Amino acid sequence: MLVPKVLKNFNLFIAGQGYAGRIQQITLPKLTLRTEEYRLGGLDTGVKIDMGMEPMECELILSEYDAELIRRFGIPHADMRVINYFGASNGSVELLPLEIRGALSDEDQVMPLKINASGSITELDMGQWQPGQQTQLRLHLSLRYYRLELNQETLIEIDVDNRERKIAGKNQIPKGSDGFI
Repeated sequence: MLVPKVLKNFNLFIAGQGYAGRIQQITLPKLTLRTEEYRLGGLDTGVKIDMGMEPMECELILSEYDAELIRRFGIPHADMRVINYFGASNGSVELLPLEIRGALSDEDQVMPLKINASGSITELDMGQWQPGQQTQLRLHLSLRYYRLELNQETLIEIDVDNRERKIAGKNQIPKGSDGFI
């Protein structure tokens, strides 16, 4: 009997600090190509041309207010600790690093899933307050770097600052395609 692999559990690390027991939900970035339709003479239909990607965003929901994350709201500042252990930036912009580790499993095997990302917090939502109810801190992040590893194989790596969009190891942005040398 075939049973699909399900996400059994996950944990979040932000700037190296674990959030086990405090992370409720993560919405991973939706990866979308920005395309334009292009039609030349002799073609019966238009074709979509890759014009880059839509911005990458993710959302985190924590079960408590976290002062350190609230302090990091907004565009990165020079006084923030340098967080560049994924090669996502040339050092001129300091981004908040995320590492998400999960495990997909079926009846027979466990497959590790790891996501590294870095970006800045663009929205803080502290939710509603009700007596006796748990609080939530909802964070929206604009990402500049995203890497997805499944079973220790890097399937997707997008580095905005270094102009890389690697899918299964192949960069889809050819060197020199924008006139940069």
